Amino acid sequence: MKRLTGNESLEELQALTSGGKVYLSASALSVLLNAFANSEFGIETVQQMADTLECESVDYEEAKSAVIAQVLFELSSPEINGVATQERCAELIAALEVADSLPS
Repeated sequence: MKRLTGNESLEELQALTSGGKVYLSASALSVLLNAFANSEFGIETVQQMADTLECESVDYEEAKSAVIAQVLFELSSPEINGVATQERCAELIAALEVADSLPS
C-alpha cells in the first residue's frame, strides 16, 4: 500500500487511487491543505483532491479517520458546506494537527 505524503498533484492522486489501495494520514492531509493555504493551487483543485481521497481505495489513518473523513467531506462538498477559504483551511489544518498529536 502506497503512503501518501500530501505533496502529490491531483493527477498523481487520481492515478494512485485508481491503481490500488493508498494510505492517508492526518499529517499528509495537512501538507496538502498547507499547499492550498500557501496559494500553490486553487480551491477547485483542493475540492477535486478531496473528492478523489474520499474513494474506497484510500485507507485513512485509523485513530484519526473520523477527522480526516470530516475534513475531506467538507472540502469536497461546497454545495453543502460552502466553498472553503484559505482561512477555513487554516482551521482544518489546526484540527488535523490536534488529531495528529493524539496517540494512535
